[in-house]
Amino acid sequence: MRIRGYEVLLAAHFTRQSQAFVVVVIALLLLPRLAAAQTATRNDPVDREFLNWARQDLHPIARVGPQAQLSDLEPLRRIIGNASVVSFGEGLHGGAEPLEFRNLLFRFLVEKMSFTAIAIESGITEGYGVNQYVLGGPGDLKTVVARGVHPAFNKLPQSAALVQWMREYNADPKHSRKIEFYGFIQPGSDGDSKITLAFEDALHYLDGVDSSAATTLRNRTKAILPMLILDRLLHAPNQYSQLSQPLRDQMTAAIADMISLFKIHEASYTAASSDRAYQLAYRSAVVAGQVDEYLRQVPIGWTPKAGPASLSGTVAVSDRAAADNVQWIKEQQGHDGKILVFAHRDHIATALTTIRIPENNAYGLPPAPMVLLPPMMGTYLQRRYGVQLVTIGNLLAQDTSNCKQKRLPAPSRSLEALLSTLDTPFFLLDLRTAPRGIASWLQHPHELYGIELPDTLNVGKAFDIVVFSRLVTPAVPCS
Repeated sequence: MRIRGYEVLLAAHFTRQSQAFVVVVIALLLLPRLAAAQTATRNDPVDREFLNWARQDLHPIARVGPQAQLSDLEPLRRIIGNASVVSFGEGLHGGAEPLEFRNLLFRFLVEKMSFTAIAIESGITEGYGVNQYVLGGPGDLKTVVARGVHPAFNKLPQSAALVQWMREYNADPKHSRKIEFYGFIQPGSDGDSKITLAFEDALHYLDGVDSSAATTLRNRTKAILPMLILDRLLHAPNQYSQLSQPLRDQMTAAIADMISLFKIHEASYTAASSDRAYQLAYRSAVVAGQVDEYLRQVPIGWTPKAGPASLSGTVAVSDRAAADNVQWIKEQQGHDGKILVFAHRDHIATALTTIRIPENNAYGLPPAPMVLLPPMMGTYLQRRYGVQLVTIGNLLAQDTSNCKQKRLPAPSRSLEALLSTLDTPFFLLDLRTAPRGIASWLQHPHELYGIELPDTLNVGKAFDIVVFSRLVTPAVPCS
């Protein structure tokens, strides 16, 4: 099931119909906040000062993709320093350049800075199979990616290229420390369907180490599991919303008891399998609890006709769960582990985000003022890792990634339009080196170009570094 809270809000992965629905969720659930400095008229002297600084301090990237050179990213060695968590957020999903930069960035971090894992915005349970493959396990690349990477990304060549490079890197005997692949969001498909994957994964493990407990849990839940279906757009029956409170409580209790089993019997379960197998299965049980926590916010009897405002309890659940999963992934890497986290830029931002529903939008929705999103994953990661975290946000000035729809470039007075006037089409810029006046200006809200529903945040607070791409082209070339 697709149950991410911010995916409910932003839904950059979804169909247009899904996106239209989630925007209504935003408009009706969250407190409208007028963005006083949303696109304030820019002061030309400030513009010139900003551009002069950026021109002097930017680090050009000649190219991304197969012909890219790791040496282009050499400035990152100093910029990142001793940080053990780097997060990179793309400005939109489905563009070639952000994904190719992600792959180049991970290669650099692994080969030059001893990073040990990547965690992407994909299902955590499904990702187990991809990790097994990159560590040398059986299977073929196409099938592994199709089954183990979120449907928004599993058909993109950049996803296959990442997985293939990781497998080849690990196959080299000179690399004694093997690198790993993880997803960090709750499991599920691109639409909201059944949510049993994590629960059943944990049960499958219990079959081998505690079969009587597995049988008991199956008997307690077998009548409920087929009803754990939620589809916000009625593409499938909304059985969960019709589930009675006693049955909901029965499922919650079963998951809680399963998690307790893992805690109490850690030593015997590990002895009967392995520490690695135990850790993965235990995490599946925890993730099943995350899914249940989300679903319990859905009012009994809810349907889309009842209005999205009734889903207010679900909005903030999933990014907190994502942050918890990233922390677990980091812990799996040991004391010397370092990880790259990849998601949409609003997920990794360390500042609060608002979005706006403009007039004459593509979804036919009534315009709405800026509305505040709940705290995203990046805000939790910042509190947990402090100076050990470096965030990289992707800015772009022209989106041609949708082969079927033409989009206008970034507005002429926008931050991205300013950056596009520089002679360099693709570059890195460390915002932490900005002079005081420019740093203060970057701390003001800036409406950013990317998704069709503009997001606004304090760029200087949200990101340590920006990677700017003047143009973003389709991840899959247009036919």
